Order: sequence, then C-alpha cells, then structure tokens
Amino acid sequence: MMMGGGWLVGLIVLVLFLVLVGGGIAAVVWFVGQGSRGPSQRPPYEEAGKDEALETLRRRYAAGEIDREEYERMREELRS
Repeated sequence: MMMGGGWLVGLIVLVLFLVLVGGGIAAVVWFVGQGSRGPSQRPPYEEAGKDEALETLRRRYAAGEIDREEYERMREELRS
C-alpha cells in the first residue's frame, strides 16, 4: 500500500479546486462587465446596425411610407 502519497493527491486536488473556483470567479466578472457596457462602449457592429436602420427609416419617410410623427418616434427609439 502507498502510505505516503496521500498528501500529493490532496495537494493536486486542492490546486485543481482553486483553479476551477478562480476560473468561475473570472467568468462571472467577465459576464458582469459585458452586461454593464455603456452606449459609448458598444461594439462597432451595433453602431453599424443602427446606422443602417436609420438610413432605412429615412428612405421610408422620404418615400411617404410613414408620416413625420412616426418617423420622429422611431428615430428616437433607434437612438436610445
């Protein structure tokens, strides 16, 4: 029987446990940080999508598909 090797296994398990707990904490911090981004920190693709939506809205207004009131309401919605 291996009598003296138990401490080594215990140490390895402790290190693995600490790595898993640390990784979990890091993941939670990362996810919380992603959710708390302000409007100025949005990725560029979100801004590009908004620009494209505003352009579509302008075209619809110019073509007479929507009235000024609806245009203003939708524009404000897209900007927020």
